[in-house]
Amino acid sequence: MDKISVWIIAIFLWGSTNAKAQVWKPLDKGLSNSPLAITTDRNNLFTVYAIEMNGNGGRTYGISVWNGSFWRDLPQFTTDSLSTITALKVYKNDLYIGGKFNTIKGLKNAKNIFRWNGKEYQSITPNEVVQPAFFGLVTDLEIFNEKLIIAGYFNEIQAVKASNIIAFDGTKYDGVGTNFGIGPNGVVNDLAVIGDSLAVGGAFNIVSGISASNLAIYYKGNWK
Repeated sequence: MDKISVWIIAIFLWGSTNAKAQVWKPLDKGLSNSPLAITTDRNNLFTVYAIEMNGNGGRTYGISVWNGSFWRDLPQFTTDSLSTITALKVYKNDLYIGGKFNTIKGLKNAKNIFRWNGKEYQSITPNEVVQPAFFGLVTDLEIFNEKLIIAGYFNEIQAVKASNIIAFDGTKYDGVGTNFGIGPNGVVNDLAVIGDSLAVGGAFNIVSGISASNLAIYYKGNWK
C-alpha cells in the first residue's frame, strides 16, 4: 500500500471519529467553467467565469450564485476580446466586478469595473478616460471603513486623482488627500483587512512618501 493511500485512509478514519471534523462537499453538480474570481455575502457564493469568444471579437462571461441549496445564473455579459476578470465583491447589496477591459456591451464607458444592482448591470465609470489620466486595470476589491476599496494600476478614476488605490462609497470616489494620501507608486495586486488595518501588497517601494518594499499597512489614516 502506497503512502498516499495510507494518508487517505487515516484522514477518513480520523474524520469519521471526530464529529466536528471539517469535510469537503460538492455544491450540487459544480460548475462547467473554471472560476476566475469568487466572493460571498451573508447568504450567497458568487463566482464569475469566461464562457466563450464570440464571433464579433468579444468575450462572454457568466456569473453563477450558490445560495446553499441550488445555483442560479445572472445575465451573461460581453467585453472586448483581450479582457480578463480578476475580482468580485458585494458592497451595499450590489455585486462589483473588476478586471481589465475597455467595454461592456450595452453600458456606456464601463472600463475595468462595473456592478450588478440586482436588476441590471451598471457602469460606475461613465466618463471617458482622457489623457494624461491612466486607468490600466483593477486587481482586487475589498471593504474597509464602510467603503469599497479598489486596487490596481491607475492614476485617476472619473477625474479623481489616485495612485493605484481608491475608495468608493457607492456614489463618489475618494482619491488623493482624502483617504490614502498619494498611495503606492506601483501596481497594487492584493488587499486584506486585518482588524482596523488594511494590508496592501504589490510592486512598489514608496507609499505616500514612506519607504515600503511591496507591502504596506494603512492604519487610522497613516501608512506603515
